[in-house]
Parts: sequence; structure tokens; C-alpha cells
Amino acid sequence: MMGQRWRIAAVCALALGLSGCAATTPPPTPDLVESAPAPAPDTQTDGPKACEVSVEQGLAATISTQIEALGASDFATAYAMASPLFQSSFSQAAFENVITQGYAFLLEDPRFVVSDCVYSERIAQAQTRVTVTTPAGEIFVLTYQMSEQAAGWRIDGASLSSAGSSTT
Repeated sequence: MMGQRWRIAAVCALALGLSGCAATTPPPTPDLVESAPAPAPDTQTDGPKACEVSVEQGLAATISTQIEALGASDFATAYAMASPLFQSSFSQAAFENVITQGYAFLLEDPRFVVSDCVYSERIAQAQTRVTVTTPAGEIFVLTYQMSEQAAGWRIDGASLSSAGSSTT
């Protein structure tokens, strides 16, 4: 009987000793089953990112239509390039007043360049810089806020970033 207690005590001591070793052994890693490779992480899926060529072309086409219409004093066509949000806030008459009072340089049939386009696909909105050069050589920089509509890109608003510098 004493021998049997001795064996039980020895087995318990051995088990306790081994259990202390088990704590330092890392647990086995589970087997992972993947049906397809994991996609590469994209850190800009939710926020704005540089515009794709097709987006930038769409923005430029809308801006071009509006600026060309303003150069021809065709306010109806220029106003049609505004988004529903803009049109719900400003009548065509108010739009004409804003242009003639604060953006008259757009009535001079200027040249322009679109740059620095960023786009948020999740909310279908974009922002781009438009550098306008008048026939007299004055340079104006505007920031356009735009949204994608069923009819294409439309202008939510434009703000003057810098104005009146001359190339001469």
C-alpha cells in the first residue's frame, strides 16, 4: 500500500512538473482554411483618393461645359451643370448674380486646367482645382466641389482659392 501511495505521489509530482513546462510551450496553431487569397489591404477605401482618369475626365467635361457656356453668356446651360443640391439652394437668377458679381472673369471665355483631383467613391463626391487664365493673362485658382449624379458629374460649388495674379 505504501508502494502504491509512493507511485501516486511520484506520478502527481511528475505531472505537476510537466504542467509547469507546458505553460512555456506555445499552444498549437489552428489550421486555417482559405477558399481564396486574402485581398491586399487598401488603406484608402473609405476616404478620398486620387481620381481615376475616367473620373477626372468626367469632372473636366462638366467644368468645361459650364465655363464655355459662361463665356458665351449662356447662363441656362451653365446652371444646368450645377448639382440638384446647388439648384435647390440657388435659383438661376441668383446664380447669374453670383457669377457677374464675384466670378466675372469666367465670362471672358478663359482657358483653364484641371488638377489635384481627389475622389471619394463611397459618397460619389470629388474635389478638384481649376486654374483659370483670362485672355488678359490674369490667373485665378478655384476649388470645385462636385457630386456624381445620374446625368453625370455636377457642380456643388466652387470657391476662389487665389485670384488676380498676372502672367505679365
